[in-house]
Amino acid sequence: MNDLPAISVYTPTVSAETVSVLTPAFKRTIDIVIEVVVADSTLWQDIVDDILFDVKTKLFTDSTWTGQFASIAAYTEEHDLDDQGEKPIAIGTLTISLVIVEIEEFN
Repeated sequence: MNDLPAISVYTPTVSAETVSVLTPAFKRTIDIVIEVVVADSTLWQDIVDDILFDVKTKLFTDSTWTGQFASIAAYTEEHDLDDQGEKPIAIGTLTISLVIVEIEEFN
């Protein structure tokens, strides 16, 4: 378990809805999932909370990053302990729903 903590980032879903019938404009909602994996210990929840807090602080206070989106629609956090393997791990999951408004060009 020397490789922990680890962070995984992925986008499992993207949805789009029309915002204008005259112009091909779409409001897209993109979910970004950030998973933090740490070794199990008596302090695993505190460690996961601290890392997720740092991630949220860096992302939500970075105007270059937040400026790419129309809004941050929501975020959720989950914590889980996986003790089924040889070495138990704790996983913290931060899901951020981002809204982007785009005008599509179909040429």
